[in-house]
Amino acid sequence: MILPNIQLLSQSFAINAVQTSIYKDKILVSTKDESPVIRKSVLGTAIFSDLQFGDIFDEDGVLIAVHRPIDTALFSVNQVKSVIRTPINGRDGTIKEYIGMGDYQINVKGVICGANGVYPQKDVDNLMKFLIYDQSIPITSPYLNDVFDIFEVVVMDYEVPQTEGGQSYQKFEINFVSEKPLEVLIQEQK
Repeated sequence: MILPNIQLLSQSFAINAVQTSIYKDKILVSTKDESPVIRKSVLGTAIFSDLQFGDIFDEDGVLIAVHRPIDTALFSVNQVKSVIRTPINGRDGTIKEYIGMGDYQINVKGVICGANGVYPQKDVDNLMKFLIYDQSIPITSPYLNDVFDIFEVVVMDYEVPQTEGGQSYQKFEINFVSEKPLEVLIQEQK
């Protein structure tokens, strides 16, 4: 059954123009949307994939930063193949040798929201502890975990700009690189 889905498009992509009468009954989908929307953000939008870091500890086992879900996050994931290209004398082009897949490069743009008129200082301070941490960080996000099998990341750089026009939120942008824990097997010598 084909159902009009103007409201879902409008909510998901913030495209209010599709609600105008010229698009009425023109935007159709072939299947019913059965996405599980379990939670809503403080902005009232559906949360399909949030960003949540795992707790981090110092070398003495003291808790440095505690996980808090960031509901308003948008991900972009990129991956480049590792290929060696070798030019050969007298031949056009190069010989390509496939080595493997490179790290995932992840860009996250998001907003930390506070109460109306109140800057979310505690949550921003907590985020900063993760951003300056000098080791890989466990990460939980249905998008990263389920689609790309990414469970740990390393922060490469970030931007936390001064807020324009409002006091109750903080925008941020983070660039991560995926990390796969290296398991070292030590064989006991007898």
